[in-house]
Amino acid sequence: MRTGMTLPEAVLALVVVGLVGTIAFPKLRHTLDQVVVDRTAYALVAAHHRARVLAVTESRPTWLRFTRDSLVIRIHRKTGPVRGWSAPGPGRHRVALSGPTKWLIFSPTGLTMGFSNGRWVLRRGQAYRAVVLSRLGRARFLR
Repeated sequence: MRTGMTLPEAVLALVVVGLVGTIAFPKLRHTLDQVVVDRTAYALVAAHHRARVLAVTESRPTWLRFTRDSLVIRIHRKTGPVRGWSAPGPGRHRVALSGPTKWLIFSPTGLTMGFSNGRWVLRRGQAYRAVVLSRLGRARFLR
């Protein structure tokens, strides 16, 4: 007895796999985009909390800025601002970021001074997430 497949069986198997892949790929891609956007949104909120905690623990004004390329925290010392922390921005994961580009400045008490409330929108493909940060450190996520 011979083992293996005939050519028509192999072609049929490839056609079935191709059809299933064509049907499932767009839904899988949207789900992956949503996961990446959500992860990036949580990274923005984590940076916001980190800046507040640094301001309180260092007892110094702390600045935070979100850009496409980086998330940066600077601590204001007597000699000038010093980088306290940084991480790659949403652009690293091909996530578009729109919103204010101003520095968020935290007082030593942990409250923001000057520009304080902001809304940043993250997009990748059809996936969308808005992050709203308040002066008091509250974060809201909108879809």
